[in-house]
Amino acid sequence: CEGMEVRWQRLWLLCNASASVALALALWRLRRAASEPKPKDEEEGPPARGAKGKKVPLPDVHQTLALLRGRRSIFPKDYNGRGRAVTDEDVQLLLEGANWAPTHKRTEPWRFVVFRGEALNLVLEATVEGNRAASAKERGGETFEEWHEDFMQSIEKKWQRCDVLIALNMLRQAQPDKRLPEWEEMSAVACAVQNLHLVATSLGLAGYWSSWNEVGRDSEAMAKLLGISKQAGDRCMGFFVLGSSDLVGKVRSGRGPVAEKTRWLASNPMFGA
Repeated sequence: CEGMEVRWQRLWLLCNASASVALALALWRLRRAASEPKPKDEEEGPPARGAKGKKVPLPDVHQTLALLRGRRSIFPKDYNGRGRAVTDEDVQLLLEGANWAPTHKRTEPWRFVVFRGEALNLVLEATVEGNRAASAKERGGETFEEWHEDFMQSIEKKWQRCDVLIALNMLRQAQPDKRLPEWEEMSAVACAVQNLHLVATSLGLAGYWSSWNEVGRDSEAMAKLLGISKQAGDRCMGFFVLGSSDLVGKVRSGRGPVAEKTRWLASNPMFGA
């Protein structure tokens, strides 16, 4: 009986020792996992400016919806005129917002070219050259002279009142090992433009997404200026036009009820409720 008791004591000590080793090993693994940097896919979000590693405080739902509802397209006829109302720092913030758009497989197909000041004339000149090289049929039946006269009037009425033009380009294959359907890449760029516009709204800037003159936008002259390849399938998707306006925050708009555009299915109709 005494021998049995000794054996039980030894077994109890052995079990306790094994449990202690297992606990120590588990704690070591936890400490090691906590000290290792997270993979890119597991990052919690961009760090707050000047506070690396800290989570960014998110706006509440009412602030977010207010920003979304407050976004407006404001056109150059209502701009205050070209000046320095839009700073380089403003543009950087817009582009940073655009860069956080959703992107399938992280191809990030958006590419931007910023034109400001006298550089805006480069876009206008490429538009003219593209139309000069096009046929009357491509210009909707207009002769080049007729089109050019109308375009020169639009320069005075619209484009001379802008502070900044941002070319909105899509690279057909932004990553050499990833080629997605074109509509996915175009959708990613469109999401980037929405982000850009929302940041502009938060800064009190006037802006809108212009599809631009189609012939000039899709011309070789424009592709050369923007550094994209039509042969590779790259596309210019227009320009984001920026300026200042007293109408920011004052333009009213509305949307039809979302309930009229939504269907809810809570069960499989094939098998009943």
